[in-house]
Amino acid sequence: MNNSFYKGWEIATSNASLFATEMQKVIEPSKEIVLQNTIEGISVFIAELRKLIEPTAKIVLPQIIKEVQSAIKPIAKRVNEIEQQYGSISAYLDIIIDERHQALEGFGWFYAFGVPDHIADEIYYRKNSINQNEVDDIVTSYFKEEDYTPLLTIISNWRDSPHFSSRQHIFEEAMETHSRGLFYSSITLLSVHTEGVIKDYVRVKLSSESDLRKCVDAIKKTLYKNSTASFSELDTKILFGFLNAVFLSDFWHKNPDLRHPKGNGITEQSHNLSRKKNAHGQVIRDVTEADSIKCFLYLHGLFHLFIELDRSVDGDE
Repeated sequence: MNNSFYKGWEIATSNASLFATEMQKVIEPSKEIVLQNTIEGISVFIAELRKLIEPTAKIVLPQIIKEVQSAIKPIAKRVNEIEQQYGSISAYLDIIIDERHQALEGFGWFYAFGVPDHIADEIYYRKNSINQNEVDDIVTSYFKEEDYTPLLTIISNWRDSPHFSSRQHIFEEAMETHSRGLFYSSITLLSVHTEGVIKDYVRVKLSSESDLRKCVDAIKKTLYKNSTASFSELDTKILFGFLNAVFLSDFWHKNPDLRHPKGNGITEQSHNLSRKKNAHGQVIRDVTEADSIKCFLYLHGLFHLFIELDRSVDGDE
């Protein structure tokens, strides 16, 4: 990808639209004739098919019904077992999702905001025989498919959000640096502007609060106050877990690779996705492609959260 990537994308889209318009001009005068011929052809086909089927229908149909019933019976039995054991299919699916999330979480990832089912399933079923590097390779390889199409699709969706669209050029620049392997640049851009997105949302929608941690708290309170149908409990746990434990985490100025010592003198390693650590220029080693992708995915989580909050908050006005 180079600096003209997005311009090229827009030109290609424009040309495709123009082609479709011209084709319609050609097709429009004759579409009624084509449609009529198509309908007549289908009618003839159905009539001929009926001639073939009717003589044997009385013999074949009962056998088909019997085979369908045989195929459905074990499925119905399994559904009944699940409902007896878990109470409902919905509860069973929640357990499956949670199990996959736990497997991914053990490797520093999460089952939400863009990680597809087939990736989550692969890691879940291989969790006891796979290592961290292999998991990172599986996830990053998916987001690199077809010249980063999965990530480009995510970023393209942000254009429709009033809380993201003003920074679209920044997110595209972060995508450009990410695709070129400049992960320090992409992570710094994304971490700083994640703060900007959060503060803008709170200022416009909720309050005049400017402290980042208080802004996150205000969003969380609004979420709990307004029930949302599609932003699940697991989504909430993942997103706010990241915001509080990683994004808002601090670092020790005496040793930026560590967090401030606790009361018992124990220190923990500081996180390279910490907004404060990036903003103060203290992330100087050990960032990866996986770290950069996580920044995009957490922003995508905010994107979905704001959609749900907008529906609730705007509905209360």
